[in-house]
Amino acid sequence: MSAWLNELISGIVGFVGGIVGYVVSTRLKPEFKLVGITGNELDINFYGQNVTVIQCGARLEVRYHWRIGERFVTRNATGWVGVLRDNNIELHGASAAWALPNDPVSTNIVGRESLILFRLVPAWGPLGNIKPNSVCQNINQFVNKQYILVFPPGNVMCARYHINQPQLFSQCASDVDENNTIKFRAAAENANGIECNARLGDVIRACLESYCRNKVPMKNNVKCL
Repeated sequence: MSAWLNELISGIVGFVGGIVGYVVSTRLKPEFKLVGITGNELDINFYGQNVTVIQCGARLEVRYHWRIGERFVTRNATGWVGVLRDNNIELHGASAAWALPNDPVSTNIVGRESLILFRLVPAWGPLGNIKPNSVCQNINQFVNKQYILVFPPGNVMCARYHINQPQLFSQCASDVDENNTIKFRAAAENANGIECNARLGDVIRACLESYCRNKVPMKNNVKCL
């Protein structure tokens, strides 16, 4: 057999081997799937003041292919959350925390966990004096009320939502509204990642609906890749 034919066969074998390796290493890995947006009540400390907030999270599930790898733990799952304007200017972008004690930014997952998108602090009255469950009287009315969006971990990073007086809550770095885009990602060492985005107003609505329905996950116009 001639040398050029040996090289051709070796090239074909290498190419096919690469394709098979890619399929095994990616398509057979566990992957994240969005179950929906959830909302729950939580007490936090925000710049020295104890407040009750509505925590908005993306409920994610690790799913397996053909039961291959089903016994493996999804290791070191991490996430990111960003809020962007139409011209792709980033108003907020940082590592996200998981809805577990002490707001870890990395965790192992075997089933479902929630990535915290933000925490809604009601701000249409004195902080700490507003009961979050008042939003359940009329969700439509409360989607575009005044809130502070707090981003864990640390509950230090924040943004003003429909607050027209920048001097209020000056510790917050930016102003956002319902037409901004929220984007979030999650990935792990041994699982394929996910990226989702939606209008911020749609995510807030889904969060409030979930909160008022005892944490039932909602999927209001959230698109995932």
